[in-house]
Amino acid sequence: MTETTILRKPLLKATLPKKQVTAVDVREIRFQPNQQTGRHKHPCPVIGYIAEGSAVLQIEGQPPQQLPTGSAFYEPADVIITRFDNASATAPMKPNISSMAISRSSKCFEANRESPFESF
Repeated sequence: MTETTILRKPLLKATLPKKQVTAVDVREIRFQPNQQTGRHKHPCPVIGYIAEGSAVLQIEGQPPQQLPTGSAFYEPADVIITRFDNASATAPMKPNISSMAISRSSKCFEANRESPFESF
């Protein structure tokens, strides 16, 4: 049997608040071309990976980040996300997203929204 090395490429390291994580929720999301989330925030930290397509992420007070396929991203808890949008007008975008609940009552994907976008 031939031995092969498992390659591990670091993508993101995020420092979380000093609180106990009680649950992790991982989801695959699909955005249609040009689909936008609008202004929102989550009660829990959100970490994701762009598995297909490209996105634009903007955290309030920071410049927009272009996230091509293979990019990892972090949305801190209780911080306004100005935009998390599909960057393409013609191709879908698929992020894989994980949220870390820091209390039993946290529902991380039920974001507080200032837009009509309904669900992640």
